[in-house]
Amino acid sequence: MTIQDIEKVQAELDALQCSNQKEVEEARVRFLGKKGIVTALFEEFRELDKDGKKEFGRPINTLKQAAQAKIDELKVRVWEQTPPGCGDVMPRSRQRPVGLPHLPDGLAW
Repeated sequence: MTIQDIEKVQAELDALQCSNQKEVEEARVRFLGKKGIVTALFEEFRELDKDGKKEFGRPINTLKQAAQAKIDELKVRVWEQTPPGCGDVMPRSRQRPVGLPHLPDGLAW
């Protein structure tokens, strides 16, 4: 791990653009998921000695915070651009039926 690796990921993150919710989710997984880029850098970070941790600790944490902030920003931007009624809505056939609540034993209508 080098500072250049962190800067390269930061540059890639800065250039990231998403146009829909699916792309935002893919970006989140790519950067912050279990097998994501930032997670891989943290795994390398764990193997560093004490001096290496001092050198890379702050930059890698800053990168993680920047990645989370960018994903949150993209989520908001995509949500604002989505026309009303075109969001991630459950299909009508999968909606729960409307009816009476379940009553405890002994009570009846």
